[in-house]
Amino acid sequence: MHLLAALNLSFVIRQETIVLIRMSQWNNTKSHIENGKNH
Repeated sequence: MHLLAALNLSFVIRQETIVLIRMSQWNNTKSHIENGKNH
């Protein structure tokens, strides 16, 4: 039970980390595009 909960928790954390990384990459891409338009 505890092992399963720990595995589930680590999986959730990993998923959230992937989402955060993708969001930050998207924000970087978006800001690069906006900077390109400005110049």
